[in-house]
Amino acid sequence: MQSVSLVPFVVGLAGALVLYAVALGVVLVVTAGPRVQVATTPAEIGSLSPAEVDFVTAHATSENEAASATLLDLAARRLVDIEEIGPALSLVRLRPVRSDVALRPYEDLVMQRIRKLAVDGAVATGALAEAHSGLDRWWHEFTTAVKDDCKAHGLVRSRMGAGHRALLGVVAPVPAVATMLLGWALAARGALDSSDGEGSAFWLVICAGLLVYFGLVEIARRRGSDVLTTAGAQVAGQWFALRGHLAANPSFASLPAAAVTIWGRPLAYAAALGLTPRAVESLPVAQRASATHAWSDYTGMWRRVEVRYPSQGGVRKYGTPLRVVMRGLAATFYVAMGVGLGLVLLEVVGTSRDWDWSQFSLTTIVTVALVAAAVVAVVKIGGALTDLVAPIQVQGQIVRMAKFMVHEAPHYLIAVDDGVSPTARAYLCHRSVWDACERGDVVQVVVYRRCRWVKQLTTITQSRFREVSDDTLAAEPPQAAHQAAPQTAQRRPVPRSRV
Repeated sequence: MQSVSLVPFVVGLAGALVLYAVALGVVLVVTAGPRVQVATTPAEIGSLSPAEVDFVTAHATSENEAASATLLDLAARRLVDIEEIGPALSLVRLRPVRSDVALRPYEDLVMQRIRKLAVDGAVATGALAEAHSGLDRWWHEFTTAVKDDCKAHGLVRSRMGAGHRALLGVVAPVPAVATMLLGWALAARGALDSSDGEGSAFWLVICAGLLVYFGLVEIARRRGSDVLTTAGAQVAGQWFALRGHLAANPSFASLPAAAVTIWGRPLAYAAALGLTPRAVESLPVAQRASATHAWSDYTGMWRRVEVRYPSQGGVRKYGTPLRVVMRGLAATFYVAMGVGLGLVLLEVVGTSRDWDWSQFSLTTIVTVALVAAAVVAVVKIGGALTDLVAPIQVQGQIVRMAKFMVHEAPHYLIAVDDGVSPTARAYLCHRSVWDACERGDVVQVVVYRRCRWVKQLTTITQSRFREVSDDTLAAEPPQAAHQAAPQTAQRRPVPRSRV
């Protein structure tokens, strides 16, 4: 059994993989959608929704500007108003519901998002990212609704039919079986010897074959995305022609979202075609909220606040006053010992080199070490004791919740906007307190300010977003101190270039 040659098995596996690659390639070529050519006649505004235009001009995928373009279109149709209050504040204001207008499912999703956020019928445009969580789920529902609408209009089709999937399903087991045969050959040569005997090697070979099979199936699934139909390619060409006309006006790039009041629906379609970056960025309907900046409606008026966190490396310096005092005592001891040993070493070196140490006695060394330790004690322990004697009370709205992992130990933080300060400081708290909170709750907290610790928290008014749990910012805190911008506010999904 030790003389079994592996060459036939390796060649067989390589041949099986080539066979599957050829089969997949043939299927992809046969099922490829038509090439989009820019038409001579531009499309007519209103023939498709902006979200559908975004879908057909982005190779049958939705980009994040589709949601912003949909909101602009709703404003152009007078279902909402977008008002520019000042250079740093614009509002989306709800209008009375019109019974004569039927919203498409994805338009209704955007309206629901605005209604959840609205305070007295209005929400700041920058606060659109503060909407209820579950962004991934919301985005999936939005893009699915857009795709279904495009399929209903005959613009998009599934790339692979049942016959194509059946063909790949027949070919995929061939590399899997070849993998298992190679594994058994290796087992016969003793390469898969294990302390568990032959049974362990058998299951290892079976798992390898299944892994190859399901891997190939997943590759085919990912490559089998939707494509445009012939009619969809023609329509996309017409919209690219319109894009060329709109791009001739350079003012679109600098127009704010509130300009939809003047420009109407052309601005919404320009956004769907990627021509209005300023308007799209100001309507972050499909973007994640920033971890270091938040919008709060605690005062009854929307305002932007900066959230300040301790650095992940420095978060261990804070906690309960007792913990801070203990760390302060340890720091005091280490400083005293370090300064004392340093001075002793300096005296030894100086004596060996005939330096004048006549006024440098043991008393001086002890005195300097004690002074240094006293300074550390005042800074470290004094602040904790002051907090313990006089904690402060803060009432406001929770604008951010975060979890830091430091040396595999979780640290939980909440940031509260008091409605006065332009910054909201993040405080550490127990897990039980963190679990009982929700972003948007109005709370009263007793905190140890210097220790950055929440002693007590009382919920006054529960958040209107409590029916949907928020996993976005809770699981993805900023990676540095508050001065550094985190990597949580990302465009989703990554836009593709339009060709």
